[in-house]
Amino acid sequence: MFETTKEWVEMTGREFYTFVTAPENSGRYFMDLGDIVLECTGEQYREHRAEVNHHNYLRAQEEGWTTISLDHYTCRSGHTGEEVIADPSQDVEAAALLALQRQAVRELLKRLPGEERAVLEALYLSDNPKSVRQLAADCGVSHTALNKQLKKILRKIKKVVSTREKKSAIKR
Repeated sequence: MFETTKEWVEMTGREFYTFVTAPENSGRYFMDLGDIVLECTGEQYREHRAEVNHHNYLRAQEEGWTTISLDHYTCRSGHTGEEVIADPSQDVEAAALLALQRQAVRELLKRLPGEERAVLEALYLSDNPKSVRQLAADCGVSHTALNKQLKKILRKIKKVVSTREKKSAIKR
């Protein structure tokens, strides 16, 4: 652990180099913060170096580029930059609604009884999903009985999701 005492030493660049390269100072770590140099742990040094390297990388990537607002740019036809680069094939609203539906289904799955959740996970959510026949055989029930249970679960999910959609449509 580090000592709690703080020691400030003023050195020239040459004195510091001699100090750092001395054999008795092997294994000590220092962060160069511009005007001052601080002694630190190896972990702190590695974190600092990673941050400095990342910053330098980003600065190197920015060379030759200028960032401007899309509203700033207007082409000869009078369109703004935002209008020029817009992708009409993307339906942002539909993607947002789909994301909301998926979130609603995830929340509902968390609240389902264990047996119902296990059925859905085995059929749809596992890495190796089973067919209804395989799961019915594993559970020792008939294919028809499992199909009825599955339809009941899916109706329950659909009802909750459509109710949420109606509530969110009313709020808009």
